[in-house]
Amino acid sequence: MSGSNRVAQIGPDSIYCPPGNTKSFLGKEYHIFFITGNPGLIAYYHTFLACLSKHLSGISDGVHIYGHSLGGFEARGRGRERGHAPYGLQQQIRNVEEGLHAYVRAHESLSSREGQQATGISIHNPARIILMGHSVGAYILLELIRRHREKVLLGMQTDMEIVGGVLLFPTVTHIAKSPSGLRVGWLLKLPYFALVVSALARGVTFLLPRGVLYSLVKLITGFPAEAAETTAAFLRSPMGVRQALHMARDEMEEIIEDRWDEEIWGVSERDPDLAPSKLVFYFGKEDHWVADHTRDELMRMRAFREDQPEMWKPKMVIDEDGIPHGFCISRSCLPDERQRLTISKNTVKY
Repeated sequence: MSGSNRVAQIGPDSIYCPPGNTKSFLGKEYHIFFITGNPGLIAYYHTFLACLSKHLSGISDGVHIYGHSLGGFEARGRGRERGHAPYGLQQQIRNVEEGLHAYVRAHESLSSREGQQATGISIHNPARIILMGHSVGAYILLELIRRHREKVLLGMQTDMEIVGGVLLFPTVTHIAKSPSGLRVGWLLKLPYFALVVSALARGVTFLLPRGVLYSLVKLITGFPAEAAETTAAFLRSPMGVRQALHMARDEMEEIIEDRWDEEIWGVSERDPDLAPSKLVFYFGKEDHWVADHTRDELMRMRAFREDQPEMWKPKMVIDEDGIPHGFCISRSCLPDERQRLTISKNTVKY
C-alpha cells in the first residue's frame, strides 16, 4: 500500500489507527469505534487495536480505528476535576455516545477538506461506523445502536450509519449470575465500599515509588510489561479504582434481562428501509464474567443458526482456544490465525 502512513496516534486516553490507504476518502471507508470494558483504560487495548489495524489492512484499505478511555479513567483524573466522576453506567453510555458524535464530526471536517482539495468539490457521505465493544463495552454498544435507531426513526438528522457491531466477551445479560458476579456482587453493594477501597489503594500506592509499584504489579499479576505499567498507573490515579468499583456496582444492578427488541437484534419491522446493524458476538468458553447458562439462553433465543431461515439474526460464536475474558492483558494480539480471521472478516464484511 504505497504512500500509506500507518503510524498509530497514541495519547494518554486515546488511540487512532489510520487506514492502510490514507487517500481512500473517495472510496468506501469504515470506522471502528472501540468501547473498552471495565476498568475503562484504552491503554490496555493499544497493542490489540494496533494489531487489528495491521490485520485489517490485508482485507480493506479504508478502515480507521479509534478508541478512548471511559469517563473517570482519564489520565490525571480529569473527570474528577470537572466535578462529575465517578460515573454510573448510564452516564458512561451518554459519554460514549457524545464521544462517538465528536469523533464523527472531527473526521467529517477533515475528510471534507481533503476531498475538496483533491477534487474541487465538497464531498459528504455519512460515516460508516462499526462499533466494537469488550465486556461491558458490548452492553454500551447495544445501547448506542438502540439510541441511534430511535433518532433515525424520529427523523432526526444523523451524520453516521452504524452498519454493525462486534461484541467481544460480551456481558449483556445477568452479569450478577456469572462466577465473578456471584463472588463480588455482595461486596459492591456495601455502603461506601468503592470509596473506602479506593482510599486504601491510593494510600498504599502513594507510599511506593513508581518503579517499585510497577515491579510489584508485574510480579504479583504476571502481566506483560505494558499491561503492568497501565495497571500501576490505574492504581495511582486519583479516581480510577473508585470509578471501576462504582461502575461495577451499576453493572450488577442494571445488566440483567435482555432489554432489546428484535429491531436491535437485526430485523426492522417499523421501517424496512432502515437497514439493521449486523452483529457478531465472540464469547469465551469459560468466561468468569458470563455464566454459561445465561450465554446459552441468549444464543438459543437470539443467535443465527444454519438450520433456521432467520438470516437477520446475529452471528454468535464461542471461542475454542481458551482465550480469557481479559485477552487485552494476557494476549494483546490474538495469536491464532483463525481467531484473527473470525473477528477481522466479520468486521469488514459490512
